[in-house]
Amino acid sequence: MKKSLPCGAKAILIDNNIYITRGLAQVDEICTIIEEISHKLYSSGNILDVSKTTNRKQEFFARRKAHEFLVPRSRLEACYQRGLREYYEVAEHLGVTEEFLREACEHYVQKYGSVVQM
Repeated sequence: MKKSLPCGAKAILIDNNIYITRGLAQVDEICTIIEEISHKLYSSGNILDVSKTTNRKQEFFARRKAHEFLVPRSRLEACYQRGLREYYEVAEHLGVTEEFLREACEHYVQKYGSVVQM
């Protein structure tokens, strides 16, 4: 369901319903919805107050799971093998935003070290 949300949030999960901000591009909606599904699967309780460490941890964990789902490392490697080198090319090929792709790459560098230089 699309509506105006508080605090500049792109989406929020309430009682198994995902409410998403109006006016997002389709590719941004997809990234946002997958992140909210990750919250449903991996978070517990109300985590809107990000001043609490436990809430921030849950937020980051769900975000990383969304990255791993939409931008699996194997697909990044396949993009590299196809000659896709620019973030915008890879993001378009994978159907994610460039920002989401950059975050996914940062996550993989933290997790595995620098594997592929783009």
